[in-house]
Amino acid sequence: MTVGGIVLCGGKSTRMGVPKATLPFGAETMLQRVVRLLGTVVSPIIVVAARDQALPPLPHAVRITRDE
Repeated sequence: MTVGGIVLCGGKSTRMGVPKATLPFGAETMLQRVVRLLGTVVSPIIVVAARDQALPPLPHAVRITRDE
């Protein structure tokens, strides 16, 4: 059986003032940490981002799709 994971990161983060996906979390960003940890238990991983959202570097196997 194949189990995949979806990470939703395209919110506007209006209360935070900056995108939560790019917040530093130790040596990586929040999104990088979530993807790394999720990758230990599921595959494939799909990241859903906003249309023009900048993303930190992610592993090549991670699929990125944009929410219109």
